[in-house]
Amino acid sequence: MYFLVNATRDARGFSFERRSMTEALEKALALLASGMSDVSITHPDGRRSSAAGFLADCAAPAVRQERPRAA
Repeated sequence: MYFLVNATRDARGFSFERRSMTEALEKALALLASGMSDVSITHPDGRRSSAAGFLADCAAPAVRQERPRAA
């Protein structure tokens, strides 16, 4: 299982494989900071997300657990 991090610079595409969600997010943020564009992360199941969308996906389970239950 791996995550594929993609980016472009000067019309040239780059791809990097990462084994964990954390490593994929760190790589995506580093690519954005270095000035690359069209940065995306492809999940092992084929879903594709922007770095921000990926971060939201990572945080979603924790947010669901923190919500109070309706009485």
